[in-house]
Amino acid sequence: MAAEVAIINPLHIPGLDQALTRTDLAVARNTYNGLPYIAKQKEFAIAAAKRIPEAIALIIRHDMSKNFRPHLAHRHNVLDSGQVRLETEMEGTPYRLTKPAMIDNVDFGNMHPTCFKVTGNDLVAFEFAKGPTPLNATKIPAAFVQAWVAFIDKHELANLLTLDFGSFGKDGEPTTEIELQIGTDTPATIKAPVSHCIRKGTNVPTSWRVSAPSVGDPEGPGPGEHWNESTKPDGTKTHKVHVDNLSGSLGDSELVDALVELGVLRAS
Repeated sequence: MAAEVAIINPLHIPGLDQALTRTDLAVARNTYNGLPYIAKQKEFAIAAAKRIPEAIALIIRHDMSKNFRPHLAHRHNVLDSGQVRLETEMEGTPYRLTKPAMIDNVDFGNMHPTCFKVTGNDLVAFEFAKGPTPLNATKIPAAFVQAWVAFIDKHELANLLTLDFGSFGKDGEPTTEIELQIGTDTPATIKAPVSHCIRKGTNVPTSWRVSAPSVGDPEGPGPGEHWNESTKPDGTKTHKVHVDNLSGSLGDSELVDALVELGVLRAS
């Protein structure tokens, strides 16, 4: 007889209904740092993509496609002690910027999770964004959370697929993550619509659009986010776009202009 699986109540998941604490963010940092680095995930991305149709069908079946989508488990720079990844809107642009933030300095009353990893029989948030939650926890069916955890556990996908949480709308365009090094000491990523990006190097899918009629060829990147290989001015191959002439205090428009000049984003 199969063991009974405990019911996962979304109201008990920190960041959905329960207020986040410093302990939650410390766990988030450790969870994030334990993920595989994005540059090492190409083969895993192909393996994960083979399960994407099932993951998408599960999300649609529970009517959660406007707020959840499958996401490739990965990390960028390792977070230092006391840090967490925090996403902010880039004013006047369709882009979102994620940088390390000190846990002691975040506004616990004005942030929410953006990505969850299945850990055992639970969902653990490991990335966050400023602003209120995009969906009240009372509107997230416990059956959906239970089904997602069971799906991940059944196919041993905990280190392949995580769960994006946001306001994705209907037929929203897939986005891409651009890994940046701003100046000498500010690692960051920018999330941008795929159509705004000039693709270079090797693409690794990291997120899939749930509302798409098909998910593309599972042997290739498919619709969704990708990671870019880039080349520094001295010819060195790197997995980051280096913006060496700007400091970490640059404005949003300055950063976008710099990425256009570097041939990463298309001019609007």
